[in-house]
Amino acid sequence: MEKSWKIIDGHIPADLRQDLETLIERSNEIRQNYPDPMVAPWGQFPTIPPRSIGWRMGPGEDYFLDFHDWFKKLSREEQTNYCVKNPEPAGWAGFYTRIQNTK
Repeated sequence: MEKSWKIIDGHIPADLRQDLETLIERSNEIRQNYPDPMVAPWGQFPTIPPRSIGWRMGPGEDYFLDFHDWFKKLSREEQTNYCVKNPEPAGWAGFYTRIQNTK
């Protein structure tokens, strides 16, 4: 079946809307199953090197952004405890500090 993925008069075709809704549902299911505390990005995706494009697209990007949001919500004390228990490996120096310094 051919997809009708052409937006006409600002309306998204039903098949495209359904595909997007399915992707959003899957993404939300994945997020609901994150452990608490979250695994640091290098532990969750150990094969993606720091500063790789893998952190800026695909599942690495999604996890990276979700981790960032989760970490920012922790109190300073919780952040410090997490950092002690999950030290930054080689190549990741300053990762936690960069998150703490973002608005």
